Amino acid sequence: MALLRDTLWRANLSGVDQWDALTELGERIGVAELRDLGTLVRLVGRDGARVRQTLTARAATMRRRELAEAEGLAGQKDQSMRLAQVLIGFGFIVFISYPAIVAVLAF
Repeated sequence: MALLRDTLWRANLSGVDQWDALTELGERIGVAELRDLGTLVRLVGRDGARVRQTLTARAATMRRRELAEAEGLAGQKDQSMRLAQVLIGFGFIVFISYPAIVAVLAF
């Protein structure tokens, strides 16, 4: 946040368009969303497109992508937990049945 504030402050002092400064910052630090936002708002300001609808659609797309990534990660962790549960169950069965097997084999 401090980097965003400083970038906008410097752009304001130097007379550079703030959206250009945000686009440049996004390219410099590798944040595609920031770069896209700067480019989008610059185009909107020049072309007079509907800002709110465009930004709302973009935000919805970003939320859906993040939700899909979170669900995928949760699925991976679920599979990992399932494997751990199977191994613990198998170990418990071995632990319980070992004395009986040793007693049967001793005769």
